[in-house]
Amino acid sequence: MIWFRELNKDYQIQSPVWGFSASPLLDGHCLICVVGGPESVAVAFHKDSGEEIWRALSAIEPGYSPPMIYEAGGKRQLIIWHPEAVNSLDPQTGKVYWTEPFEVRAGLTIASPRKSENLLFVTSFYEGPMMLRFDDSQATAKLLWKGNSNSERKTDKLHSIMSTPFIQDGFIYGVCSYGQLRCITTDSGERIWESLEATGATGKHDNIIQRALSRADQLWISFIADGAHVPYPALGNYLRSAKLDRCVIVSDAICAAGLGPGRYPIGNQTVYVGEDRVPRADEGDQLVGSATSVSQMADNLRRHLQLSEDAIQQLTSIGPRAILQKG
Repeated sequence: MIWFRELNKDYQIQSPVWGFSASPLLDGHCLICVVGGPESVAVAFHKDSGEEIWRALSAIEPGYSPPMIYEAGGKRQLIIWHPEAVNSLDPQTGKVYWTEPFEVRAGLTIASPRKSENLLFVTSFYEGPMMLRFDDSQATAKLLWKGNSNSERKTDKLHSIMSTPFIQDGFIYGVCSYGQLRCITTDSGERIWESLEATGATGKHDNIIQRALSRADQLWISFIADGAHVPYPALGNYLRSAKLDRCVIVSDAICAAGLGPGRYPIGNQTVYVGEDRVPRADEGDQLVGSATSVSQMADNLRRHLQLSEDAIQQLTSIGPRAILQKG
C-alpha cells in the first residue's frame, strides 16, 4: 500500500447510506473522488502521495454518480452530479464553471452523466431525466428539458436507477424504473418506443424473486440471509427451487454494519438497527440495507435452515468466487 485516506475521519463526515460508491477518476496527477461534506463533495488527491490538491462543492449528500470529464465550450469540464445539482468544474483547480439545480430524492444520483455532441444527460429513479445544452464558446450550460414526473411508477420519459443510458444519433436508450427498455429523443425526451422483452420485466414492482427463480438455470441468484429481507422458510424453499450451485449469499451491508442496536445518522437520514440487527428507516419498517456480515449469515443458515457445511461453503465462498472468475 502506497497511501490511503480515511474519508470519514479526514473530512468529518458520515458515510452515505450505500457507502462511497462513486468510482474515482484519474486525470493526470489528480485522483478525483466524490467525498461529501461542506466544500468537499468533490476532492482531488495527488495520485502519488494522497495529498489533497483541491476540494469543492457542498451538498447534504454526495450521491453515488462517478465524476466525468468532457470537452465542451473550449474547456475540459469535470461534471459532478450530486443530489442537489449538476455541476461543472475545472478538473485541475476545482473552480466551479456552472451549476444547474436538480434535487433528487434519497440521494439517488447513480447513473453516469452522458454527453452527446453538445448535450449532457442525467436520469434518476424518482425525478426522472434532465437534459442540458453546453454553450459552444464558453464553459456554461442551459437547461434544455426535464421530466414532468417525480414518481417512479408514473413515468413520462426515462427514470433509470443504476444503469447508465446509451445515446446515439439523436436517441437515448435506457432501462426505466421497473425494467422498461425505452427509446426517447434527445431534443425533447419524447418516448419513441418501449419494450419489456429485452429485460424480462413486467413493468411493475412485481415479485422479482419468483421471476428470477423461473430463469434459475440462466442466472446467479443472490440472497441476504438475515431473516428480514427473506424469511427463513421462504429462503429454504427458494434455495431448493433454484439449486445451490446457482445461488450465493450476499450481505448488502451498509455503514451501520457491526454497530449493534441503536439509531445512527447516515447521510441526511436516521437509520434504526433493531435487536435483529436489521437496519430500517427510522420512520417505519422500510429496510435500508443489511447490518449482518457474511459469517453471521453462515451461522443463520446453520441455525435456521440446518444446512450442511458443504452447502454453506458453496453459498458463501465457492459460488461468489465462481462469479468473480467469470467477470
